[in-house]
Amino acid sequence: MKIALLKSRNVRREITIFDYKPEYHDFLYCPVPECGCKLVYVNSSSTHPYFRSHRNEKHSSNCPYLFENYNQQALTNICCVEGCTQIADYQVYLYDYYAPPLNKEFMEQDFTCPYLCEAHMYENEENAIGEKKPRGRVKYLYSNKKQAQGFTKYIPINKKSIFIDSAINQPNDQVNLEIINVNSQLIQYLARFPELLREIDPRKFEEIVAEIFHKKGFSVSLTPRTRDGGKDIYALQNGIFGRQLFVIECKRYSSTNKVGVELVRGIYGVKMAERATAAMLVTTSYFSKDAIDFASPLEYELSLKDFGDLKSWLKEYK
Repeated sequence: MKIALLKSRNVRREITIFDYKPEYHDFLYCPVPECGCKLVYVNSSSTHPYFRSHRNEKHSSNCPYLFENYNQQALTNICCVEGCTQIADYQVYLYDYYAPPLNKEFMEQDFTCPYLCEAHMYENEENAIGEKKPRGRVKYLYSNKKQAQGFTKYIPINKKSIFIDSAINQPNDQVNLEIINVNSQLIQYLARFPELLREIDPRKFEEIVAEIFHKKGFSVSLTPRTRDGGKDIYALQNGIFGRQLFVIECKRYSSTNKVGVELVRGIYGVKMAERATAAMLVTTSYFSKDAIDFASPLEYELSLKDFGDLKSWLKEYK
């Protein structure tokens, strides 16, 4: 958390981590009205400053910070880019696939660059040169410094767990989002706290989008986890006017990382190549102006769905 409520006999105001003073130590609380959870200020050499829940307290069941329970192991890993002090968001792996007759996957953590923060992960991808295919070689800015065959993949470091409370008939056990099956209970919870979509594994996000489309009457199938073909979901609808096929790509991005026009062109290219009815790109972020401008004249062939659309889908899910 970056904001806290400073509350004492004479003072009641919100402060940020940059406003903190030692004399505020005993007067920090969750900024969400009616929560009342006491906070502490944390500033260590391995992390940027932040506020966290006091070890003897927890947030109320309706507080969006209920899930703010950090995995301490994750906090010990710093981005491997020289000079970067950010906590790592991703483990970096080298991936390759051995074609028939072996039919075997290879995936091993990249010892030349084992951890990256989100910003440097995107920079690493954007500067990659080469075709991501089995037995291929890709030159990256940070990873795969040994120039081994294969290409880089990123596994999110699970930093947060959540408490699903009794309001949706779940015991007060600590539950990891990554291992919860995608079902109506999980989607109801995400409808209450949609920001959590940005914290989950990208594959789990794809499964949630697929379930939403399934609930809307589509027959859905996810492409294999290791596939990098520009689409994540096939959604088929059998209607009175025939069969319609949608190819869907999902991008689980932070709120500040807008989806650019290249990705939009990419999914549209997949739609054309596979002769699908329409293409859709769904993101937990938003779209750049260039991306929107590209899609505007293609409204019957290409749809862009951002975080606002996702929130509506979650609320409508029944």
